[in-house]
Amino acid sequence: MKKVLFSFAVVAACLFVTACGSKKAQQENSENEAVEQVAEEASNEAEAQEPKLPVGPCTIEMDLMSVDIPEGWEVLNQDRHEVKIYPGTGDQFTESILIQEQPYRALADAVKTMKGLEQTKDLGTLPFGDNKFLAYEMPGGLTVLMRANDKDEYVQAEVRSEAYKKDGYKQVLAGIKLK
Repeated sequence: MKKVLFSFAVVAACLFVTACGSKKAQQENSENEAVEQVAEEASNEAEAQEPKLPVGPCTIEMDLMSVDIPEGWEVLNQDRHEVKIYPGTGDQFTESILIQEQPYRALADAVKTMKGLEQTKDLGTLPFGDNKFLAYEMPGGLTVLMRANDKDEYVQAEVRSEAYKKDGYKQVLAGIKLK
């Protein structure tokens, strides 16, 4: 009889351990599902919070100017005083155009610096639309400067090497409007 009672006790203990293990597995699965759900929600929230940068045609407004972005051109980076764009195809670095306004900086100083750089060719004044820029050709592309106001602040655009080989940059430079 003792053996039978002992056998029942062993079976009961095994069932108890199995039941606890099953409950623990259910809790772990539940916890894993909850963690996955929280991670997915956080990912979706992060995507929703990332600002979507515009694609042309559009106009980017800044303090000293606005820039008309042509159709298909993508904005890579934008802040209060600059915008970096590229035509949407090819290499983002070599085909990009960086347009910056230079508040609190003097155009005369920038011209002096440009003229002092080696391997820089002074192209004089070049028109793009209604805009007239002081232009400097370098191995990395074209840099143009335009006076923004009577304080001698200016706008600068750096047209990277591959963008300079194509005509699209001309439309971009013509689309700069001073305020």
